[in-house]
Amino acid sequence: AGVPAVAPPGIHVLVPGVLASAVKTAEDGSGDLIVRLWETRGSRTAGRLVVDSRAGAVARPCTALEDPVGDPVAPHPDGGWAVSLDPFRILTLRLTGR
Repeated sequence: AGVPAVAPPGIHVLVPGVLASAVKTAEDGSGDLIVRLWETRGSRTAGRLVVDSRAGAVARPCTALEDPVGDPVAPHPDGGWAVSLDPFRILTLRLTGR
């Protein structure tokens, strides 16, 4: 209960054991997209996140309050962004631009 079965259309979480627990526009009215990922199996995992409508955007980790922190997420060679999560980690990304 409370865990989405699938990501919304156009959001592709290609990371084993990871769910998109939230996908929404940023609260500050910027139009940025917030994607919250959650590792569900208790193991380190890696893969990629693809958001069809945001190809070419910059993805940055952010706090739960949607403030960017750290360096941008590296692009994945097959498109989207390279994502890795530790066991049970929640990763919130802010996608800016196109």
